[in-house]
Amino acid sequence: MESVRHAELIAELEASCAEEWGQRALLACLRKLRDGGPTEAASVVVHDLNPELRVRGLITRAPTDPNGSERTDAGEYLADYLLIAPLETVVYELKAYRDVIGEGLSVVEWTNPKARAEIQELAGEVVA
Repeated sequence: MESVRHAELIAELEASCAEEWGQRALLACLRKLRDGGPTEAASVVVHDLNPELRVRGLITRAPTDPNGSERTDAGEYLADYLLIAPLETVVYELKAYRDVIGEGLSVVEWTNPKARAEIQELAGEVVA
């Protein structure tokens, strides 16, 4: 059963919009305690702190070998996490990413159209 002070703390934190991480964590713990759930720090998940958060997953450094199964394996592994929505874009292990570092450029500014297209596709998907 929830005490009066417990209810007051929840109301105060909700009214203040709990902008700081610590306040959001405390509010999540207090709600879990009120609802009969576990309250240890390990059980406070990111959606308790920010229910509006959209978690997206990206496969990076994927091998370019079309016969390899690593990319498929990584996608299946990512699909096991129900809170993570996988992005359609895959970023491959391209030499262009290493080449641009020494030039102080991004791949969007580089001459490799494949790498440029990957990053532009990723940016378009993330902001959509």
